[in-house]
Amino acid sequence: MREKDDRAAIFARHLGLLIQATGVSYGDLERRSGRTGRRLLKHTTLNDHIRGNRKKLPKWDMVREIIEICRSEAPEEAGGPDS
Repeated sequence: MREKDDRAAIFARHLGLLIQATGVSYGDLERRSGRTGRRLLKHTTLNDHIRGNRKKLPKWDMVREIIEICRSEAPEEAGGPDS
C-alpha cells in the first residue's frame, strides 16, 4: 500500500510543478474547467491532490483538464499552443 501512496504523492508533486510553472491559479483552473457546464476541477479538490492529502491518483478527466488548461497558458518556448 505504501508504494501506491508514494506514486500518488510523486504524481501530485509533478502536477503541482506543472501548474506552478504556467502560473495558473487553482481559481483559474476551476473557472476554466468543464466547458460542458460541469466543473471538473474544484479548488479544494485540486488543493488536496497537489498537497498530497489524497492517497489515490486523481481521475484522468481531472488530469487531462489541468494539462489542457496549463498548455493553453504555457509560453511558446515551453510548448504552448503556438509552438
